[in-house]
Amino acid sequence: MNVTCPHCGAPRTGPSCPYCGVVFEGSGPSASPQGLPAGVWEALSAGKKIDAIRLYHKAKGCSLLEAKQAVEALEARLPRR
Repeated sequence: MNVTCPHCGAPRTGPSCPYCGVVFEGSGPSASPQGLPAGVWEALSAGKKIDAIRLYHKAKGCSLLEAKQAVEALEARLPRR
């Protein structure tokens, strides 16, 4: 079992990364992941990927590329429409 986040390499301590918000396999997409900036999960669930990236970037203070990668990792956990 991988004990680090596959996105940022931080120690894995729960169902999602406390640093970048990536949801780990088997965590389920039904609820907003813990540690994720406010509004990101909701925007992504509503199909507003750009808004989710913007919110993540602003809240985490990371680069736009890092925010895009984190949001896309979350997007992969959403159920297909």
